[in-house]
Amino acid sequence: VKLNKNPIKSNNVKKTTGAGDTLTGTLCTLLLKGHQFEEAIKIGIIASKMTVESYGNNTPVASELSMKTLIEEYRKSRASQLV
Repeated sequence: VKLNKNPIKSNNVKKTTGAGDTLTGTLCTLLLKGHQFEEAIKIGIIASKMTVESYGNNTPVASELSMKTLIEEYRKSRASQLV
């Protein structure tokens, strides 16, 4: 899998608690649902970015709706890069 050194940047980091857990949980969930590794890891990075940009110890819940939203946002951003 080819990833940029810093594929997702954030200028709004509030804390780093839960970033790894969010990445791992999102990656595992998407792989178990049959997604390709490259897409799953990139979506996991986006979810992790959302975690570090929020206050407190709350992390995004990997609900069916939130996962679908992350996947749609990733695919839209990827499609716009191809144009």
